[in-house]
Amino acid sequence: MMRSVWVGALLIGCGPSAREAFAPMNGGAEERLGVGVTWRPDPLAAPVDERVRDLLAQGPLDADRAARVALAANPHLQSAVESIGIARGDVLGSARWPNPRLSAEVRFPEEGDEILDLSAQIDVGTMLLLRPAERGAADAALSAAQVEALGAAVDVVGQARGALVDYQADLATLEQARAAEALLDGALDLQTRIHAAGNSSDLDLAHGQAATAQARVDRAAAERSVATSRERLALALGLTGSAQPTISVVPLPPVPDDAPMVDAAEASAVERSLDLAAARSRVEQADAMSSLASRRAWLPALGIGAAAERESDGEWSYGPAVSLGLPLFDQNQGGQATADASLRQAQARLTALALQVRAAAREAAQDARSAWTMARYHAQQVVPVRQRVLAETQLHYNGMLVSAFQLFEARRALASAVRIQIESTRDYWRARQRLDTLLAGRLPGFTSERPSSAGFGPADASEGAH
Repeated sequence: MMRSVWVGALLIGCGPSAREAFAPMNGGAEERLGVGVTWRPDPLAAPVDERVRDLLAQGPLDADRAARVALAANPHLQSAVESIGIARGDVLGSARWPNPRLSAEVRFPEEGDEILDLSAQIDVGTMLLLRPAERGAADAALSAAQVEALGAAVDVVGQARGALVDYQADLATLEQARAAEALLDGALDLQTRIHAAGNSSDLDLAHGQAATAQARVDRAAAERSVATSRERLALALGLTGSAQPTISVVPLPPVPDDAPMVDAAEASAVERSLDLAAARSRVEQADAMSSLASRRAWLPALGIGAAAERESDGEWSYGPAVSLGLPLFDQNQGGQATADASLRQAQARLTALALQVRAAAREAAQDARSAWTMARYHAQQVVPVRQRVLAETQLHYNGMLVSAFQLFEARRALASAVRIQIESTRDYWRARQRLDTLLAGRLPGFTSERPSSAGFGPADASEGAH
């Protein structure tokens, strides 16, 4: 007991600097993402700073550069980073000595001069017994905040890369839709001339007009999707506002030849999970809060100091002064019950989260492998077959063996197959990004919950003081 008291006394006055509190998150980002995090004390000073402009000026955005831009510019990440500063403030608050309390009394006896009493006390109960528990809870909260901020960085990178994939896919779809529209426009022009010469039926012409009209609708829909995904990409990068620069991106990359390696995904996701690490820190925080509430039950306030008294004859007397708050009516039952329930809640969340991480890892691994298989099948089987069908149909049409309607249908089917191939490629990269985010330590869509801070504030040093 005395050892913990002396350790608590030595810890008072110590606390991490802002740089020391921020360093673990920055190091974790470099290790997991390959990119450090920029801490901007004034995030509203410039929507796009020079570093971001330099990154954008290096050429079209790829996945790596999109991550760097997002980590430097996204205000949501800067907001998460500031949670470290808030937790650091709690650590500094728990590492300070309580302020001394001064009191004075003046009494007027029936005879003689007035009597003056002076005393100065400091709450040693808070300093030696409560502050160590407060510091333990604050340290655990700081650790959780650091891990959660790192998780926010992983989220920001995942969202930026996912938005980039969507924009790349929409651009590819728009390019394909414009090519299909131009092709069908030319075919319709030829069909119109053939029909005017009396060598084509009204039905064939109507089919050509319908196909061309649908191509125009598809192109307009693709343009709309590009506009939407461009704004979403800018938002994910943190480039919204009047100073938003022009964003150019590399083309959507093809699906790799090798299937994703997902055999050890579950074990790796559990081992590297930032959500589980934060939940463990929250359990430690809740346990420290429970210990703090228990100490307050039997020691609400203990003041020690010195007193001086001037008697009516002008003589001064000196001596020690002690004040003690007696826990007669309030043994902190409410704070203890809240702290104990918060501890059980944090433990239950940790258990549930472990199950959730394992299930999400298995699902993400299977989704990535299935998406790879489908995308490869579309690229290697469906589109080549449709290209062959169109080529054969064109030959048969030239030999007057099939109608113009069948030729239009072959062209429409090929355009549809190419569009589905682009969508399947996008689905693979999105599935792969979700798996990568999970393996980097973040459960997609997860928001951590903090234990109740009831019973965490400093005890009232004036309670029972004289």
